[in-house]
Amino acid sequence: MKKHIVHFFLFYFLLTGCTDSNSKKSSNRLQTGNWLLTFSITDEKLPVNLHINIKQDSSYTFTIINGKEKITYADSNVVIKGKSILITDPVFESWFEGKIISSKKIIGKWYKGVDYSIPFEAVYGIEQRFKINNKNVPENINGKWEATFSPNTKEEYKAIGIFNQDGNVIDGTFATEFGDYRFLNGVMDGDSLKLSTFDGSHAFLFKAKLINDTLKGIFWSGTHWKEKWTAIKNDTFRLRNPEELTYLKEGFNEINFKLPDLDSNIVEFPSVQFKNKVVIINIMGSWCPNCKDELIYLSKIYNKYHDEGLEVISIAFERNKDFWKNVEAVKKEKNFAKAKHLFLIGGKASKVEASKVFPMLNQIISFPTSIFIDKKGNIRKIRTGFYGPATGKYYTEYCQRTDSFIRILLNEE
Repeated sequence: MKKHIVHFFLFYFLLTGCTDSNSKKSSNRLQTGNWLLTFSITDEKLPVNLHINIKQDSSYTFTIINGKEKITYADSNVVIKGKSILITDPVFESWFEGKIISSKKIIGKWYKGVDYSIPFEAVYGIEQRFKINNKNVPENINGKWEATFSPNTKEEYKAIGIFNQDGNVIDGTFATEFGDYRFLNGVMDGDSLKLSTFDGSHAFLFKAKLINDTLKGIFWSGTHWKEKWTAIKNDTFRLRNPEELTYLKEGFNEINFKLPDLDSNIVEFPSVQFKNKVVIINIMGSWCPNCKDELIYLSKIYNKYHDEGLEVISIAFERNKDFWKNVEAVKKEKNFAKAKHLFLIGGKASKVEASKVFPMLNQIISFPTSIFIDKKGNIRKIRTGFYGPATGKYYTEYCQRTDSFIRILLNEE
C-alpha cells in the first residue's frame, strides 16, 4: 500500500510543479466537445458520456454526463503537465491518472483509494453511449418494474426498476430498500437493454434481454461485483416501508452518544444545546453517494428551518484508520454540500460498528439512516436509506413529506 501512496503523491507533485498546468497552451491541447469515456471491467466495456470544454481562463473542464446528471471536474481538480493528466473527484477519494495519447485520445486508470483501479480510455468525437445494432423499432419498457437481484440465492433482494424511454434512449434507475443505483442512461437496442453510470464513487453497468415479458440480465459494479437480475413490469409493486426497518428496541426510550466533532471535541447527546429542539441524526459516510444526495437535501432543510429550532447532526462512519484523514474526507463532502450543521466522527465504515454506537436500535442496515427526534426527545421516525434525485417522483414525494413532517414537529409545544 505504501508503494501506491508514494506513486500517487509523486505523480501529483510532478503535475503540480507547473503553474500553468491546466491550460490549452500545452502542446497536447485536447479537442473540446463530446467524448466517450470507456471503463474496462472484467469481461465488459462500461461507456459513459464525457464533455470537455475550455473556460475563459484557458483551463479545462471535464463533465461526466449520465442523462440528466452532470458531474463537473474543473479548476484545481484538473491538472495537466506535458502528456500526463490528473483529475481528482471533488467529493470522493477517487481520481483519474491518464496519459494524453493525442488531442483525441486519453488512456489510464481510475483509482478509488490506493488499492482499487479500473483501466479507462477516452476518445473524442463519439456521442453515442452504446451502439445500436438492431435498426428495428425497439421494445418498449417504459414504466415501473419489479426487479429481483441475485434471484434464488441467499443474497436475493428486491428493487423497483424505473425506466423512462424515448425511442431507443432510456433514462432511469433502480430503487432498493437502502437507496438507489444513481442516474442510469443507455439504450433499448431491439430487445436488449443497456444502461450505465459513473458517479465518482461507482461505475455501474446493467445489461438485459426482454424475453417474453421478463427482463433477464447481468449487473456489474466495477471489476469487483457481478450478479444476475430479472424484472417484470408491475405498476403496483412496493418495497418494504423504509420507516419500519430500523426501530427502538424494547426497554429503550432515547438516543444517546458521546462522539468527537471535526475538531476532536466530544459532543454529548442529549445535552443542553439540543434541549427543546427538533433534531435529525443522520448516520452517513463520506464515501457513500446516497449519503451525498441526502446531505445536500439536509443542508437545504437545515438552512430553511434552523432559525425555527431545527438541528441536524451528521455522524460519519469512515474508511480510514487515522482520525484526521477521516476528518479531511468529511470536510470535503461537507464543503461540497455547503453544509453548516454539526458533523461528528462515529467510527469505522461498517454497519456492525454503527450498530454498536446505537445499541438502542434493532439494527443499522443502511448508510444513510436518519433519526427524527421531537422537542421532548422522543424518536418519532427512523428512515432507512434515501431515494435520490435519480428516482424522480420518489425523491420529490419524500422531500415534500419530510418538509411537512418537520413543520409539524416544529409547531409542537
